[in-house]
Amino acid sequence: MLKITVLRAKELMAADRGGTSDPYVKIHIGDDQHKTQVIKRSLAPTWNETFTFDFEDGEISSELLVECYDYDMIGSHDYIGSTSLDIKTLTSKKSEWFKLVHPDNPSYNAEVFLTLVPSFETKEEIERRAAGSVPDAGSMTTILILDLVAGRGLEAMDSNGTSDPYAVIQVGSEKRKSKVIKKDLNPEWNEKFEMVVSDLNDSLRVSVWDKDLIGSDDLIGE
Repeated sequence: MLKITVLRAKELMAADRGGTSDPYVKIHIGDDQHKTQVIKRSLAPTWNETFTFDFEDGEISSELLVECYDYDMIGSHDYIGSTSLDIKTLTSKKSEWFKLVHPDNPSYNAEVFLTLVPSFETKEEIERRAAGSVPDAGSMTTILILDLVAGRGLEAMDSNGTSDPYAVIQVGSEKRKSKVIKKDLNPEWNEKFEMVVSDLNDSLRVSVWDKDLIGSDDLIGE
């Protein structure tokens, strides 16, 4: 069995005249196929949909094909890009960004975030175990939306009695950095961040730094 979560995509091609797209994703393994919902007018859609492919011993195909399309009400849908993976090499959970390839655009930077969780149990074993268990947080993927509003009473790290603070936010391998606020011990960032959390056991870490033009930045606190 293979469980696939199609979480989100970014920097998709604008296939419509309005400068946007209505993207959806199709996943193929052999003759088995699943499709996400359509997200209207977005080049950075979030689906967060999970699909399950069941295999018997010896039936597993070697290729997972992920295709992204722009939905059109009239005519054929526009191809946005695709990626593929040899799933015979997949021996453990994999959560990462996969580059989408488009034959007409070799410099295309679009990516799709997938979580793939293989299981080597039989379908009957999985059903028996699931009947008396709760989901494993380590196998779940979600999006954390975090509002970084302000800091108060920060330490002055510079010789002029102030600091140039910025914040670094990290969950697992996902990291985001705020803008730098010049000469302020009570900075207001008012920034929103979206972070892909592939393991709910991961901790959220927030650190605040003083930006220096020369040398390494100073840690104010975390």
